[in-house]
This record gives sequence, structure tokens and C-alpha cells, in this order.
Amino acid sequence: MTFDSCEDNRDKKMAEIVDRIRNCNLGCYRHEYTASLRTRGNRVISVEELKNGKPLVDDWRGQNILFISQAPSKQAWADNELSSRDNSFLVNLLFPKVYPHDDSPVEKWQKSVFWLHTSNCYPGKANGEGDNAPDPEDCAAVYFDEVINAMKPECIVLMGKYATQHFTKSHRLSLSTKRTKPPLKDILKYQHECQRPLLITSEDGTCLYETIVLKHARNKSISTSEKFAIGLAIKALKNNGKTGLVKSILPSIDTKGTPLRHTWLKEITEVLETLGGDAKNNAIYREIENRGNMELKPTWKQIVTKTIGLHSSDTGSYKEGNPDIFYMIETGHWGLRNFQN
Repeated sequence: MTFDSCEDNRDKKMAEIVDRIRNCNLGCYRHEYTASLRTRGNRVISVEELKNGKPLVDDWRGQNILFISQAPSKQAWADNELSSRDNSFLVNLLFPKVYPHDDSPVEKWQKSVFWLHTSNCYPGKANGEGDNAPDPEDCAAVYFDEVINAMKPECIVLMGKYATQHFTKSHRLSLSTKRTKPPLKDILKYQHECQRPLLITSEDGTCLYETIVLKHARNKSISTSEKFAIGLAIKALKNNGKTGLVKSILPSIDTKGTPLRHTWLKEITEVLETLGGDAKNNAIYREIENRGNMELKPTWKQIVTKTIGLHSSDTGSYKEGNPDIFYMIETGHWGLRNFQN
């Protein structure tokens, strides 16, 4: 669900993103591939196979659901195949409930779901059981928002704490806490209390997306809040991303009346509307101070000019794909493109 009226060629954008991910040669975790590994099926994966692996990301097929999990399994990494058949959570829990009488559940899943990871490379084996935790500042920081902006998903599903951290640290996941890394159990509990999906605010503050948070697949025990989350995911999968539980959302509040993050983009837009559609930097700064909506850190004025630049094609800092909201009258003097008295 979005409030963005800008049209975009999402097929072209998504194809470009997928291509860049697959051709990334940074090798962030190659230093972790020092010994052969054994899968649950008793297959031995050699060091050479691990080192020959390439970033793993889904094919773009026009899907409406964005599914983000932790990282590829070692087997998927070695085979260079993002296969849903190897995920016990999907095969044993979700698929039977979403596609109970279907002989090809994986194909149905692939038609609806675009699968992305916090890290698109296998992060290596941890000391003890399981795999290393992915670094949320790797692939997540680079690609999450780019994919969301291009894809405009009907629904986002975040599996595990590492998938949520990119959004909680910037307070873009609608929660009742201000903590940047709240425990996953607290997020699940709040989602259960709301009795509906949560909401993610887009990076530029112009869109809202229904978001379902799940516990990581390898966890075996299922709490009441996790059962509720699974129910949300099943409903979304059955309806191509639509849960039917978020019936009416305004850009500034969710359905429980909880204020969402007031973004700098929204603040600057409202300030320029108040000032008659255009204003110079100093007037914008004064109005922001007078309104008192934002936390004014030492660098807040730089944040204002950066936000304007990212959303004005008249500047060299404009980010392709962002709404083109502002125009430059002269240096330090900005106007709203669609302002109406």
C-alpha cells in the first residue's frame, strides 16, 4: 500500500537491481570459507564450491510480495539456486496451509514472492551451531530501500531480527518503542497486540507498506504472537499481498492512531506549503524551528538541504527514482513543483 502517485517502470528497475546484486564481486565473506561444510542431507560442500558462490537473489517476475530473510543457506549458495524446497519453514509450515491442494506450491510461491536477503552471500559457519549472523550494513543498507522503491510491494515480510534492524534503527517500522534494536519477541508481541500487520515508512517518507514480521525459520518453538504472524503471512500469500486488515491509512497515522515517523521530507514540504510554495534556506530553517516537530541535532540544517537535493532534479545530488518534489529558483531558494494556492 503506497501513497506515491509517481509512475515508474518497475520491471526495468528491478531487473537492473537484480543484475547488480548478482554481479557484485566484493566477496564480503570469502575469508570465512576456510573448511568444507556438511549439509543436513550429509552432502559435503568443498571450500572451492563456497568460494565460487555468487550473490544469490530471486529472479524478477513482477511479484507483489517482498520476502526478506537472513542469508542463503550453504547449500543454496553452493548450488547458486534460491530454492524454496530446501526451506523447512516454508515447505512444512506455510506451503501446506497456503497451497493445501496444489502439486506445485513452489511455483505459486515464486509467482507471488520476490525473495531478498539481509546478506545475499552465505555468511559462513559460526563457531558452534548455525551460521554467522549477517552484517545489516552490507547488502541491507545498499539494496533494501532501492528494491522497495522500485518494487512498490503490496506487502513486506521480514523474517528474523536481522531483517528488521535496517528499519528499526531508523524508526521506520511502526512500533511503540524508540529503541533502535528492539528484541524480535517485542516486535512480534506488538504486532499481535495491534491485530494487524505493522507499517514501514519508505526512505523518503512518501509511502507506507504493510509489513509482517516473522521469527527466523530455524527456531522450532512457536509462541502465540508467532502463530499470529504466521497467520498474517498465510493471509497475505493467499491474496497476493493483501491481508485486508489495514483498511484505511493516512500518511501520518496508522489504524490505531499511533503517530508514524514525521520525516524530514514531509516537514520540509509542509514548511514550503506554509510559506506560500517557495522560500529561501533561512526562512525554511526559521519555520522548522518555530514548528518544533523535528529533533534539531547539530547537523540538522545540512539534513534539510540534503533532503531537498535528493528530491530535486535541479541538483546534482538528486537520487534517480525519488519523487521530484522541489525545484531550484536560485541557489538556496526552493519551490514546490506541485504547489497550489
